[in-house]
Amino acid sequence: GLILALKAMGATDYPEADAILEKIGSVFKSNIAHDWIEVDFESWSSKVNEDNKFSKIRDAIINSLVINFDYFNGNGVKSNRNAEPVKLIFNAYTWYLIAYCHNRNEHRMFRLSRIKNVRLTDKHFTKRTITVEEKQVVHTPLVELKLRCDKKVLNRLYDTFDEQFISQNHDGSFDLTVQIPDE
Repeated sequence: GLILALKAMGATDYPEADAILEKIGSVFKSNIAHDWIEVDFESWSSKVNEDNKFSKIRDAIINSLVINFDYFNGNGVKSNRNAEPVKLIFNAYTWYLIAYCHNRNEHRMFRLSRIKNVRLTDKHFTKRTITVEEKQVVHTPLVELKLRCDKKVLNRLYDTFDEQFISQNHDGSFDLTVQIPDE
């Protein structure tokens, strides 16, 4: 468990992960084979950690620094944001940032792949409490997605979705019905 967690940290370019693995090995006087597993959070089509985004956001969270970034919303509209980062979340194959957005004056959830040009500012902040109303905003409402697929791609459906979401039709095609974030 601990080694897997450290490997996950390494996947986010956490610079100390390999050094920590070596120290653990020396404490237990063993040569921990920490190369038996690799964690890669990058998708095939997107570089979520371009420009060392994880390290910058991590540093901002730890040091309570406001960040500035460009953000593309679900409709592709670009805006510049100033935000107080709270935490990074990995959910459903996607990284998100929870932050207090100065532009909207509330806590928001930002999809990390849509965050570009992260800059640390020299402005410190005091951590805020997330209100009940904001928790509902942070947890984006879900919408139903229904896809009809040919049996040729059935293996891809099972790679990503549990069988309870997949049903076969009389014509041999398959339907995928899932709830996804409305973003």
